[in-house]
Amino acid sequence: MSQEKSPLENLYREAKAVGLQHLDPKILLKEFGPWIYAIAVGILYASGFLVLNSNLARSGILDVEFVNARYLLAGLSFLFFIVCFYLFAGRAVLFTPTWLKEDLAWVNRSGRKPFWSIVALIHSLITALFFCCLSTVFFTSIAINNAEFKSFYAVLIGSFFITYTLDVTNFDVKFPRFTTIVKIIIELIALYVFFSLDWSDVTNTVFIIYASIFMFLNFAIDGVARYKKTADRLIYNGMYVVICVFIAAIGYGTTLYGQVSSKIGGARPEFVLLGISAEAQQSIPGQLERASRQFFEGYLVHQTSSYVYIESLGQTIRFRADDVITLVSKSMTK
Repeated sequence: MSQEKSPLENLYREAKAVGLQHLDPKILLKEFGPWIYAIAVGILYASGFLVLNSNLARSGILDVEFVNARYLLAGLSFLFFIVCFYLFAGRAVLFTPTWLKEDLAWVNRSGRKPFWSIVALIHSLITALFFCCLSTVFFTSIAINNAEFKSFYAVLIGSFFITYTLDVTNFDVKFPRFTTIVKIIIELIALYVFFSLDWSDVTNTVFIIYASIFMFLNFAIDGVARYKKTADRLIYNGMYVVICVFIAAIGYGTTLYGQVSSKIGGARPEFVLLGISAEAQQSIPGQLERASRQFFEGYLVHQTSSYVYIESLGQTIRFRADDVITLVSKSMTK
């Protein structure tokens, strides 16, 4: 009676059959099947653990539990951060070579001219930078609730009407070179508006992270494209991607997660007023005493079944959950 082969054994057999030279990544999906989803959930959960604890480490807190729903919530917040990158900048990473080929064929329809080839190349670079800005605006507008991008959105709306008009009138087909110049001008105006805004620290951080991911992926994809897709190389690259995801999760948790709205799983501290027990009142350090020792106010950094962590005057205070009699939100943000 023959035993069922494992996915790795089947993968090796498939790879050997094609000479370990042109192994299609789809083979991985076919062989591993449901395992892919289990691995994805595991990576999401581990990423959430890294996001949450890298953020808490800034306040001297460590939350280590084998099963914790907060890890999944933090992982989903990190996933939203990655999705925002993919919607614009990520697509530019994947499709810029194709877009550039189409633009080159487009502007050189009536004859090859080096000048217009250079213009098409410049257009692809500007578009890539423009998409990084779009991803930044999309994430910060939703996750951080920034209202500083009104002028940028106004430019986007205006550019939509212009490009849509060129499309429906077939003007872009009749005059491709002129249309390319118009698109370059529109994107440059949008970039000027974006970079002339009064940036907050979080916007600056998001843009730098997205631009860094964009450049890294370009190098990574180019490296993969230069070599044959063998089984061992695909497995190695898969492990490499997982490590990069975990590093990105740590960076996200350290720099951004503490400023992301709780509506999408973030950990932005909430300003609260605590009513505490007499024993807890006596344990508060002198420099943190209030006029009313019965109440203590600060930013709620973290809460577990055993402890409540409050940040006040640059220090993190841990109260036992049993010592907290009341906890009132004062509807303020840090």
